[in-house]
Amino acid sequence: MTNRADDPSFDPKSDDPHSYGTGNCDRMWMRPNCQLADWSEVAPYAITIDGYAWMEQHPGLRESCDDLICKFQVGESPQVDFVHLRCCLFLWQRCMRHWSSEGEAYEKESQFGLHLHRLVCDAWDRETKGGRNQR
Repeated sequence: MTNRADDPSFDPKSDDPHSYGTGNCDRMWMRPNCQLADWSEVAPYAITIDGYAWMEQHPGLRESCDDLICKFQVGESPQVDFVHLRCCLFLWQRCMRHWSSEGEAYEKESQFGLHLHRLVCDAWDRETKGGRNQR
């Protein structure tokens, strides 16, 4: 399974969100905006991929992401690639959309979503060698 930024078809300098792959999952390598600081701004980015289709095409990815979310929630910091983190962010957005709490609990869930987004940004930098800032 090719899912790394060193794939020859990946262009980190491209502004085209469809620069990688085909079909419902072609926005996987869309550059994250790491300046965002509010969950309401991050959530739309989380669903720029069809994470369900991506995970269906890559057996075991869903279970791996579910496990990673649990680890991140208890403070563990495993080194994870961009694709896994992008799918974790997608799953978290879907959870927030369908089962979100209110008040203080919502704020805590939103902060966790922002944490996942920061991890996505870090992975983007790591795997594209800072490509998100290049034009």
